[in-house]
Amino acid sequence: MASAAPTDRGRTTVLGATARLDAATRTSMARTFENPINRHQETISSSDGLAVFFLGLLYLIFEGLWNHVFIWLLIVIGPAFVFGPIVIIITLPSVAIAYALGIQEILAGRYLRNGWREVIAGGASPSSSSADGMKLCPYCAEEVKAAASMCKHCQSDLPPSAGLVGEST
Repeated sequence: MASAAPTDRGRTTVLGATARLDAATRTSMARTFENPINRHQETISSSDGLAVFFLGLLYLIFEGLWNHVFIWLLIVIGPAFVFGPIVIIITLPSVAIAYALGIQEILAGRYLRNGWREVIAGGASPSSSSADGMKLCPYCAEEVKAAASMCKHCQSDLPPSAGLVGEST
């Protein structure tokens, strides 16, 4: 089980994972993710919820969320084949609201699965090396030495520590 450490703003962060805030707080604040390879940053905010609400399927296509495009079509159009086209009056707004509420977590999950790091207040990354020569395993969230190539806890191969956010090269 991962231990929790308080951050500078009083929030609790589970080591190696994104900030674990209650859902209401997380959906109301912007979250920034950084690609560790080229340092490109993307911010997820409430405007993404508005965009998916008003643009719907077009927004999902633009973001490249093809599995969610399929789910959207299945939920909105599928019942129309069974119950008739009038059911779209109910399914379309329902799906739009559901995706508007959940799009931030969907996008955050995609970034994290693709190896991006969440940038916490002040430009720090939860997976960056600390001053004591330790870093967090991205797989089990346990501390290991910064120079380690394999995690002693979960036996996973670790990415090289060069280029981590907050670490000098």
